[in-house]
Amino acid sequence: MIGAGSFGTAIAVLLARAGVRATLQTRTNVQASTLAESRENAKYLPGVELPPPLRIESVANGVSRADFVFLAIPSTALGEVIGDMSGRGLGRANALVSLCKGLVPPDGATGDDYPASAVWRSPNCLHRRPGTRPGDGQSRRGARGCIAR
Repeated sequence: MIGAGSFGTAIAVLLARAGVRATLQTRTNVQASTLAESRENAKYLPGVELPPPLRIESVANGVSRADFVFLAIPSTALGEVIGDMSGRGLGRANALVSLCKGLVPPDGATGDDYPASAVWRSPNCLHRRPGTRPGDGQSRRGARGCIAR
């Protein structure tokens, strides 16, 4: 899971609680260390414990070990993040799933359409079409109902 905001954290927690081997990747090493130590994302999802099996690391660690790469980031960052991913291990073995919402500048592509077009242009073009799921504008409220204990 790339993106440690409220929605990315909520989905990563749900995956880990369901017994899926999951990694939550943060923007910086400092953020990863903070979340790993406190086992809570106090800024974006306060009061929700990050389960012990959930691995937390910086996005700089790459995605080469992942079967699925979930993008739970602002749509305005999709271009930059996808552009950086080929240098961080994104290849034919990774399935890319966008959880983004909103429009991607400058062309106004949707968060659903942009990953597919960007990946197909990539030298490491995936053999599968990237999957998408629109983000939930009320992720904090939704996550609390689903995962707060």
